[in-house]
Amino acid sequence: MADVTESNISANVAEGNMITTTNDLSKFIRRLTQGNGVLTPYWVNQVMLFPPAGSNPGNWYGCGIGYSLNLGYGHSGAHEGYLSRMVTDPELDFTAVVYTNSWNLDNGMITINDQLYFILDEACYRAKVIVQ
Repeated sequence: MADVTESNISANVAEGNMITTTNDLSKFIRRLTQGNGVLTPYWVNQVMLFPPAGSNPGNWYGCGIGYSLNLGYGHSGAHEGYLSRMVTDPELDFTAVVYTNSWNLDNGMITINDQLYFILDEACYRAKVIVQ
């Protein structure tokens, strides 16, 4: 058994400070990208219309909102024991929230990124294709 004392998320500023449901996460990201959330419409438009300088047009992150080509806008979360991803495409009125309690560390963070950006993103993409 691993010692997870250092993994206690209670003291971390962002991760773990919110207990929520998939339905609430879906509402959160939709409202955020509509300018009805924690960011004002001005800042949401700045982030959505003007990606950070030097960023990849198909994949960027700013002000807590990321953009992934073919998925839309969203955010991911990771901590030992879970991975989560929420995305929304305002033009199609599509939103997905996926999560898993797996944590594959076979190749360290490379494996975590593979899980997050390939497996969870693929689940979101497949859901989007179904509803289109």
